[in-house]
Amino acid sequence: MADLKAEVAALQQAPSESGCAGAAQRMKALTEALRAPLDEALTRTVLDTLRSQRCFQAMRTFAGEAAKLAQDGLLVYVQRQLAQARIELGDLGDAVTLLEDLARRLGPGPARRDRSEVHGLTGRALKQRFVQGVAGGATGEEELRAAVQAYCRGYEVEYDPGWHGANIVALVARAEREGFGAGTDSAAVWAQRLLAELQQRARVSWGPWDYASAGEAYLALDDKDNVAD
Repeated sequence: MADLKAEVAALQQAPSESGCAGAAQRMKALTEALRAPLDEALTRTVLDTLRSQRCFQAMRTFAGEAAKLAQDGLLVYVQRQLAQARIELGDLGDAVTLLEDLARRLGPGPARRDRSEVHGLTGRALKQRFVQGVAGGATGEEELRAAVQAYCRGYEVEYDPGWHGANIVALVARAEREGFGAGTDSAAVWAQRLLAELQQRARVSWGPWDYASAGEAYLALDDKDNVAD
């Protein structure tokens, strides 16, 4: 029987030595070492490693197998990673189906981070559908509205307003340029709302994504000085 800890250690070395091809080569032995109940720390280490290295094929393989054994909060985490891998690999339909099921199971409960992530990933998948639709000659109107609504649900969770708010601003601004409504407030209103949310904290406490989100808001307001700042 393969030792999971040893296989995880080997997996952590593989991307730095031979890239995602090396990670993929470790998957058979790694998944064969999985046993119930799953070791949560090791499971998270594998998925965090694969995601940080953008090894999404291996991430999808491992998450798919781990999801068969995971339970409770760990299952939600594993399925979130599986959904992200599917999105990055273009399996948008399967990703949206999984995320919608997760959203139903989580409901309005206290798992705010999970709920925020699920809605944000749903928005990400639907946004990609919009991009693909436009590339194929469609207006993408329905897909854009659906993406906006997913990000609005994420914003309402009040866990990561910068992520959701910046995407709402950008998508609504795109809808306005295309001449159709996004089914929510204007990009300018959302930009002001997002800035007010971010400015509740001193800038010294902002991280890189806070600055990026603020920049998106100022861009929508055509405030070039603050965009540059």
